[in-house]
Amino acid sequence: MILPSSPNRLWLLSFWLAISLLVGIAVGIVLWVLASPAWSGLGVILTATLAMTGLLRPKVVTRPYELWNKLAGSYTRFARLWVARTCFYIIFVAVGWTGAALRLTHPSGDTKSFWMPRDTLPPEAYVHGHKKTPEGLTQRSWIYTLVSWAVKSRNLWACCLLPFLILLRALETEEKRNFPSNIYTLY
Repeated sequence: MILPSSPNRLWLLSFWLAISLLVGIAVGIVLWVLASPAWSGLGVILTATLAMTGLLRPKVVTRPYELWNKLAGSYTRFARLWVARTCFYIIFVAVGWTGAALRLTHPSGDTKSFWMPRDTLPPEAYVHGHKKTPEGLTQRSWIYTLVSWAVKSRNLWACCLLPFLILLRALETEEKRNFPSNIYTLY
């Protein structure tokens, strides 16, 4: 959705050709419906004119490219907010009604955490996708890891979070990170 912030010439031209084609098709369809099928040919002429403008003067393309990134960034921030709100205020509340509870304990000893350790699976079952796997094991996708954990620990309700996690990952706006972007902690 969000394009690279510092594009090279080929990315700019690809963007402009795609936009030219979409605008031409949209204008052709509107003219087909509103005027007559004979007028839909103007969409082809508009597509060719826009494409040639971008090919001959690539600097013209930078403004629409920046505008696209600005609009896409605004949309993804808004969409991520609503997906997160849906998870926190609807999905987690529904899971709480099913009997899954957040269990906390009083801190003891050197720990200051209220979290209770999870004893459902051995520590080897919690494979981290961002670490290298030991010899002989194949690297699985995070979706496979989540589903297999949900089945092994009898927490199948966690599979209901999968579409929301996929949406959150698709709406990721940051280009480069020092850590993997697909790490979501589920409690």
